[in-house]
Amino acid sequence: MLRGSFHKTAIRDLRIDNSRRWPELHLRGIVSGYSAAPFFEFYFDMISGVLSRRHTFLLDLNSEALEAVCRATGIDVPVGYTDRFEQEGTRENDYRYRITPKKASEIPGYRDLPYTQVFGDKQGFVAGLSIIDMLLNNGPGTRALLLRSLGADNC
Repeated sequence: MLRGSFHKTAIRDLRIDNSRRWPELHLRGIVSGYSAAPFFEFYFDMISGVLSRRHTFLLDLNSEALEAVCRATGIDVPVGYTDRFEQEGTRENDYRYRITPKKASEIPGYRDLPYTQVFGDKQGFVAGLSIIDMLLNNGPGTRALLLRSLGADNC
């Protein structure tokens, strides 16, 4: 992010600082942590393509990443955008404050189901890492795992 560009700025206007080499650092970290994952070679080009493209705005990067994950998992959901911020969400599916890396998921009915991870034999299952972790370790089984995690066993 460009310094000072995020205070009281609409998400659609947040600019990425492309003068830094952040994509290379992230990709190097993914290679280091996941090159031994069973589906690494299958999905790495997709991940690399999204991160390596020079996006001007964070919203564009996030949108492309979301679309890529939906395609990779076979999840077909409509994605919509608002033109104004509503402090209090009124919809049942308003997850803005329920998904945060600082605490366990508050999505009703969601539970982290263990799956095989690259370093799982050394440190056991680590819940809540990322969709990249799920994809690279589970491949086409990621969609079914997500549905089971939501209690939707028969989908």
